[in-house]
Amino acid sequence: MSCPSAVPSGDPKNGNGKNKDCPARRKLCSQECAACRSEEVPRPPGLTKRDIERLEKSSISESDSGYPGHLAKRRMGTPADYNNDLKNFFFNELKVAALVPKGFWIDPGAAMPRNQPSVLVAELGKQKFNAGIINLRGCTSVLVISSAGMWWAHFWEAPGFRYQSLMAGYRFNEEIFKKNVLDVLDAGCSYRTVNNDRVVTTRTTASVRCFVGGTRENPKRFDPVYAPVAFIFTPEDYEKAGQPLYAPEVQRIRDKLHEILGPGTPITTITHKTVDRLGDSPSFQLPTGAYLPYGKALLQYDPREEERDCRWWAGAKVYAEENPTPYHRSLWPARPNQLMTPAAQKRAAPDLAGLPASCSLPVKSKTSKSPTKTTSKPKSTKVASTLIKSVKTTGKPESTKQPSTTTQKPKTTHPKTTKAPTSTSKSEPKPATTTSREPPPKEEESREQKEEKKKEEEEKKKEEEEKKKEEEKKKKEEEKKKEEEEKKKEEEEKKKEEEKKKEEEKKKEEEKKKEDKKEDKKEELNAVCNAFFFRGRGETLITVSSIKGWKGGDEFRSKLEDKCGEIKHWGFKDDTARFNIKDVGRVSCVSKAVEAAGGPRTTCRAPIGA
Repeated sequence: MSCPSAVPSGDPKNGNGKNKDCPARRKLCSQECAACRSEEVPRPPGLTKRDIERLEKSSISESDSGYPGHLAKRRMGTPADYNNDLKNFFFNELKVAALVPKGFWIDPGAAMPRNQPSVLVAELGKQKFNAGIINLRGCTSVLVISSAGMWWAHFWEAPGFRYQSLMAGYRFNEEIFKKNVLDVLDAGCSYRTVNNDRVVTTRTTASVRCFVGGTRENPKRFDPVYAPVAFIFTPEDYEKAGQPLYAPEVQRIRDKLHEILGPGTPITTITHKTVDRLGDSPSFQLPTGAYLPYGKALLQYDPREEERDCRWWAGAKVYAEENPTPYHRSLWPARPNQLMTPAAQKRAAPDLAGLPASCSLPVKSKTSKSPTKTTSKPKSTKVASTLIKSVKTTGKPESTKQPSTTTQKPKTTHPKTTKAPTSTSKSEPKPATTTSREPPPKEEESREQKEEKKKEEEEKKKEEEEKKKEEEKKKKEEEKKKEEEEKKKEEEEKKKEEEKKKEEEKKKEEEKKKEDKKEDKKEELNAVCNAFFFRGRGETLITVSSIKGWKGGDEFRSKLEDKCGEIKHWGFKDDTARFNIKDVGRVSCVSKAVEAAGGPRTTCRAPIGA
């Protein structure tokens, strides 16, 4: 079966004809479509208000698990948490999500609003959140996400992908597609888009290009160090399941994203059903109790998705359409800005909330005999040290500040703690209440503290040494680079000097050659040219003598004929040529013929008898 394209190209009333299985030509998605511009999450059929209230109260996205001395895993919601019921999953998770706006605005005095692309931008920081888009029924959406941030845009089907005119119907318009789609991705940090009130005023937002091109010290959200990925949500072709309806335009969006984010950036295209296949047609009805999650996409983010080796790992997931498994799932070690407030104090402790008790609980001193009192200093384990390093804190938790002893407080009113009063008097720090002159036994306890301090100092020294080594390496590399550059400069200067010398030598040689030629010409016998004019004949007799050292002879005669015309009474003997030419005014041609034959410059004397 072959159906006409689902994209209208003429009269919208020109339907499917006799074939009932083909879709009718539809009106494209724009702000005129109430279902398309709606930002209300549709309630699934059969879901009551009580169910909605219960789901909102028990939302996994809104609740954080408690940590009473043990690790209760905190994670993002999945369809399994809703008995694999996609309608409850999407409804509940999108209900608490920040939704991508559907942009349009109204010019003052205009009768109709204007469609406009819109963008939702967010940083993946210390707050857990959901984001999503709903009611895609022909429009296209682009999501870019990394471990540092997200960028989510909505593009109207009309006029972005097809522009409607009265005469031609829906047609592709290159200028509108570039302005309403491609420029939104590549317009820098000040693209003009819709305001939240959607009336008159506008605001500027950042395009994808604004979040790339940082430095190694200060990378931007979508630089390769944060592993960005992209998704294109676009309508599906009616005849080709899973294929985009606007394949050429989608390919141009992919090319633009690769141009901005890099050619190796993963980009996934996810198709959704168009308006005419979602029940807007009166002839199409959903079965009772059915719920189709078409035209929906969900992004989940949690900076504390998992705990590994006493360290938080952040995570993100992307769900879309009727797929119960995420199209994208990523985990990464949470960075300090994703665990602590930006205005952290100088001696703020690392955010250990929710980690296992073994990561932060105090330990008893080995030398303490009293089971009732213990120190509050945390374990000096490699795990705890790596955790503290990972969050880059500048101080220690308050629990690390210790008294000088690890035994119980010096009180003499508790006889149950010791059998003899003499033992208690030794443990008291006050000299007035002790009977012995010896100081209290603090050596063993101070040794442990000293050892721990030594370990910390050694670690710091190691870190400093490593830093110094790295700095030295960098300095050496820089010095090597400088030396190489200096060598290159020296080589270039040497080459330039050599070239200059060669040029000077060439010039000298040329000058010498010129001088030699001049001298040779001086040494050569100068040709003597005499002329005598015969008035009766109208001819001039010319004699050219000293024809030696240049071609002369026949060569000279041929040049004479070229320069002076007809030659009469030619004679050549003993390096002297005699001949007649017509017209006394042409005597100068003889000197030209001499030069052409290889002789020196010659001027004939004025003809005698002229």
